[in-house]
Amino acid sequence: MGGGVPSTGLLPSWQGEQLLAAPPEDLSRFIGPLSVTTIAPGEETIPERLLLNRCTLVQIVIDGAMSWLPRNGGWTPIAGPVIVGNQSRAVRIRLEAPVRVAGFAVHPAAWAAFAAKPATTFANRIVALKGGWADQLDAATREDDPATALERLIDAVRGHVMPHADKYAETASAFDEIVNSEPNMPVVEAAETIGLSPRMLERLARRHFGHTPKLVMRKSRLLMAIEETRRPLSPAFDRVSDLFYDASHQNRDFRLFLDRTPIAFARRERPLLSAGLVDMPARA
Repeated sequence: MGGGVPSTGLLPSWQGEQLLAAPPEDLSRFIGPLSVTTIAPGEETIPERLLLNRCTLVQIVIDGAMSWLPRNGGWTPIAGPVIVGNQSRAVRIRLEAPVRVAGFAVHPAAWAAFAAKPATTFANRIVALKGGWADQLDAATREDDPATALERLIDAVRGHVMPHADKYAETASAFDEIVNSEPNMPVVEAAETIGLSPRMLERLARRHFGHTPKLVMRKSRLLMAIEETRRPLSPAFDRVSDLFYDASHQNRDFRLFLDRTPIAFARRERPLLSAGLVDMPARA
């Protein structure tokens, strides 16, 4: 499993540690890496970050005060196990005390193995999980030792998913590969590539990703452009990524998902978090 290591993706004002575990082979097509992250917000003027996840997340807020800002409402506490739905725009996250949080990303093709409801039900929302599985997730992550917590978390995920493993959607996996490798491919071509009609792909994307194929691909392109830098962003990040046709094209996507221009984002008064709650574009 490996020991905890300092989270190099955390900014100086958000010090902490993170322990990561790759999913075991039998779960690797269902979920991404699992993490337990401890973050101390520090003393800063704006104790906030932006979160724009590639896919739906399951997170468990173990200790501390964490909240999010819905589009039409005030700051809302996040506690215990939650589903962080796939977003069409970055959501503001605030830490008001040292926080310990565990979680993992759900691969879109595996969504039906996790939930009976389509991913659109949770899109642009953070929803508390209830019931037996939520209790298992909560109990697993209450372990003081992060390595033990991750082992128990893996067991809880396996027990929940494996009875529904036959619901894994190969066509959604094929579309996900296109999303993460060729986000500029026209939607019609993407549908043809995986053997679906555009209307069928629309239904598939909404069911497993929570949004339309076009929006899913545009967001992937934006996150790929940010990750291109592989370094802390700066005002010098005003070049047009190879993923965009021109500066206007790039500006539109930054404004759509982050509500700011590339240069404004580069100043990062509210940096962007990855699924593991570390600062992008650094990878955990």
